[in-house]
Amino acid sequence: MIKNEKKANLTCTIVSHTPYFKNKQGEYIGLNSTVKEIDEISKLFKKVLHCAPLHSGTSPKSFVNHQSKNISVIPLIPSGGLYFPNYFVNGDDAFLDTNLDWYKAETMGGNSLPSEYCAFDSSGALHCVVRESMVLKHQLSWDGGESWLNQTYNISEMASDIEEWEFHSNGEHDLFVLNVRYQSSDGPDVDVAWHVRDFSQSLVPDQLTYLGLGDLDSTSGAGNDIRFDFASMGILPDGGSFIAYMDSSDPDPLFGVELMMPDVYGPMPF
Repeated sequence: MIKNEKKANLTCTIVSHTPYFKNKQGEYIGLNSTVKEIDEISKLFKKVLHCAPLHSGTSPKSFVNHQSKNISVIPLIPSGGLYFPNYFVNGDDAFLDTNLDWYKAETMGGNSLPSEYCAFDSSGALHCVVRESMVLKHQLSWDGGESWLNQTYNISEMASDIEEWEFHSNGEHDLFVLNVRYQSSDGPDVDVAWHVRDFSQSLVPDQLTYLGLGDLDSTSGAGNDIRFDFASMGILPDGGSFIAYMDSSDPDPLFGVELMMPDVYGPMPF
């Protein structure tokens, strides 16, 4: 029980999967243990918003209504699914729900996401990367895809083709990393990675890293003697990256692991 706690002048928003129903009086009722827990939490806040799925039909007998008057239930459609940016031929997005029904999808503002390669991180930032020939464009949205900040990576002067590419972001570390394996104008494939630290302040990269020797021309697909199928990378809990690359030092692809992080970050000339 929470007793004698000073109520903060704040709103607490809870998003959960716990179900709600409506009783005969039209009140929202939920699982007894969940309702009691949120009633207790509400003593610490001016207002509590609980976003949860609202189900139709008759509720279990154990479901009760909230006793605290500063709690508002925000009913949601009880369904999840998958969002596919730029899925249809005309560029529209698609949504596949848990019943395997397909729908045209769009943002709340009626827009389509700019790329099929998009990901949210824990900060709420939505990152998308678009490739156009020898140019990769990193796009960042803080409002779910309604408006965008852009950073362009033009490697046309150093590359004749982009073989593979991948990106990851980490909201906790405010870090975005773009990994590219490109075929150099001289012939061999080259593995590089751009680090964008503090992307919430600027999308300009502060570090360009070359991985491996950059002296091997590989091809994806079974049956090739020198085979590199796809980019693989991730960001470790300490903020270091691990990125797959391939050169003549080993017959198989290798992973480079970032062991030392710079003390000072700053925008690099680009």
